[in-house]
Amino acid sequence: MKNKTIIIAILTFIVVEAISFFYIDYQHKNEISNYLTEETTETEIKLNAVRDAYTIMIETLFNQIIREPNVLELYSKALDTDSTTQNKIRDSLYNLLIPTYEQLKLAHIRQLIFIMPNNEVFFRFHRPDKFGDDLTEVRYSVKMANQTKQIYSGFEEGRSYNGFRNIFPIYYKDKHIGVIEISFSFAINTLFKHDNDVLSLMVKKDIANFKLNTNQKKKYVQSLLSDEYLQEKEFSHYKNDTANILKQIDKNIKTEITEKLANNESFTINHHINKTNYLITFISTKNVEGNPVAYMVSYYKDKNVIAELYEQFFIRHLITSFLLAIIVLVVIQVLLKKQKLREKEIQERKILDTFNEGIYIVSPEYNIAYAKKEKNIVEYEYEFESEDNKILISNNILFNDNSKLTILIDITEKKKNELELKKLSKAIEQSANVIVITDINGNVEYVNPKFTELTGYTAQEIIGKNPRILSAGTLAIEYYEKMWNEITAGKTWEGEFYNKKKNGEYFWEKAVITSIKDDKDEITNYLAIKEDYTERKKAEQALKESEARLRESNQTKDKFFSIIAHDLQSPFSAILGFSNMLLENHKEYDAEERDNLIRLANNSAKNAFNLLKNLLTWSRSQLEGITFLPEKYHLKILLFETKLDLQEVANNKNIQVLDRVSEDELIYADRNMITTVLRNLISNAIKFSSNGGNIIISSKKQANSDFVEISVDDTGVGIPKNIIEVLFRIDNNISTLGTEREQGTGLGLLLCKEFVEKHGGEIWVKSEEGVGSTFYFTVPYKANDNK
Repeated sequence: MKNKTIIIAILTFIVVEAISFFYIDYQHKNEISNYLTEETTETEIKLNAVRDAYTIMIETLFNQIIREPNVLELYSKALDTDSTTQNKIRDSLYNLLIPTYEQLKLAHIRQLIFIMPNNEVFFRFHRPDKFGDDLTEVRYSVKMANQTKQIYSGFEEGRSYNGFRNIFPIYYKDKHIGVIEISFSFAINTLFKHDNDVLSLMVKKDIANFKLNTNQKKKYVQSLLSDEYLQEKEFSHYKNDTANILKQIDKNIKTEITEKLANNESFTINHHINKTNYLITFISTKNVEGNPVAYMVSYYKDKNVIAELYEQFFIRHLITSFLLAIIVLVVIQVLLKKQKLREKEIQERKILDTFNEGIYIVSPEYNIAYAKKEKNIVEYEYEFESEDNKILISNNILFNDNSKLTILIDITEKKKNELELKKLSKAIEQSANVIVITDINGNVEYVNPKFTELTGYTAQEIIGKNPRILSAGTLAIEYYEKMWNEITAGKTWEGEFYNKKKNGEYFWEKAVITSIKDDKDEITNYLAIKEDYTERKKAEQALKESEARLRESNQTKDKFFSIIAHDLQSPFSAILGFSNMLLENHKEYDAEERDNLIRLANNSAKNAFNLLKNLLTWSRSQLEGITFLPEKYHLKILLFETKLDLQEVANNKNIQVLDRVSEDELIYADRNMITTVLRNLISNAIKFSSNGGNIIISSKKQANSDFVEISVDDTGVGIPKNIIEVLFRIDNNISTLGTEREQGTGLGLLLCKEFVEKHGGEIWVKSEEGVGSTFYFTVPYKANDNK
């Protein structure tokens, strides 16, 4: 038996030791993998930083030197002239820019090329005698930059060299005259390398074979790292490899990296050679077409990090093995001691069995620890209630001489506790509220049936998981952190959750969460009592929306009455005043005075008419009485009609209304609504512009949008910042006199806002006091299926 115990202990030690070894080895491999991943990321970041810095430098060069008018004017003359003149222009460009190019070469910027719109090279600064060749088929970036008129940047293979290209479209007097290429070579990568780094560049063989001629292919050799890549001789990492260590590394790791290269991954591997750990980082490089075509490879000696990780691995394993050995030895000692006690007990029982009488040994808990086997002994027990209402258990033993041993045990408190526990359990099970109990880590240990009824998750599905699986993901992480801080501090937290049921339906819960503590006042569990709060939440939201609509309705009503009580009264008072003066004193006035009074009365009547027209339009919009009928219109036609209506008002102030809208600009809009918007914005511009001012109406299509942006720009008095903030709000009646004290209604911009938003657009203003204002609004130029 003793030998069996020792064998089991040794086998256990072997199994646990094996498990620990594999676990430590797994951790060790993860640490190395993480370190290599960090090295890859660091290399990529440094490489991108250097490239970005060069790109910024090139963009600055292009903007400050190449785009100079004298350079563009000189080059533009080469497009439509004979070859003799073109040669003279090449000489002039060379003399003009050669000092700049010489400085660029010192910074590894290798190429400065002027390329015509047909992709034909006009002039190469690095090879002035080579021009006229067509780059359409070999230089994707050049072709696309000329075709799309957009900047193209990135790595690209070339017939002469590989590098990072920057292709800029150039214009002279709004005419596209070709592109400029400014490129920097792979040599810039040396700016970020470690002191002992060795860098190389390898290009996919099929790309090189496609783009290079026979002579140019001589610049490359087969890479030892992969049969699919060629090594550029200029950046060969073997130049100073006198000990052939790098060549040996390349041969050794070729098989290891094959799959990663095939997947175009960026990665770092560790290779041990000559008692040194080398880190080899491969950075996948894509060309401007987005295709992986090359790798930048970096070789450098590791700064003992890998060695330290291996050292830690062996130390951990030794410590673990030592601790396991000690534990096994202790366990063996304990098992042997128990075995010895057990053998002693068996020996004692054999001695007791030799007696003829029945022998019983009773433990302090009234349990029979030993009994000699006798056929005539009877044991039985029963439960009863005493006269003082206590519940007892009677344990009885009848001996063969009719004697009896009775042991009474009081279980009253136990019964009461069982009853209370049963009541509490039933209450929780039958509760109308959701009950959830979790451990101190927040993992569910118990849910009542109401939880399943509400969420759709059964107890088996949720127990052992965190309630966060119910989260709809809309509440901020700070909300949950605050809750967790409160309950872990022993406080009671009350709040709401927005959750998602198993079937995907969303719902609101009102919850109270408190901690459960043991006798030592330490938290052992958390108890959450929750109820479905969805309908009440909807009701609260509906009430808030109703209150908002009521406030808006009251503001609308107040605005309406304000206009009727004040703004509509003013022009009619003026009409009555002027007409009474004419009626009573017309004989005393000369013709000029009478004309003046009639003109004033007429202006007041026009103001009253415009006010009534805006008032009726606005009131109809509030009652949703205006039919929205969008169709396609030429914006220029609608603008012409609007300008015609306002031409007399503009002429009276010598104001020019200039139309900068394209002839073919289409909009998809309601004719009446958009005409009203244009009329109000142009009318306001005239009103707040001084005599002799200018108003410009223009339009443009918004990028990545189905909307046209229309602007009305004036040279008027401008708008104060505090007025701009409330300009489109109904609760602020903004009505300001014009430069010649023209009256306003305060309704025009409200109408503009409502009608623009009816089209799904936006309206806004930019203004500077004393300079003028520009009102912008957007309308769609095609039907929107989502409206």
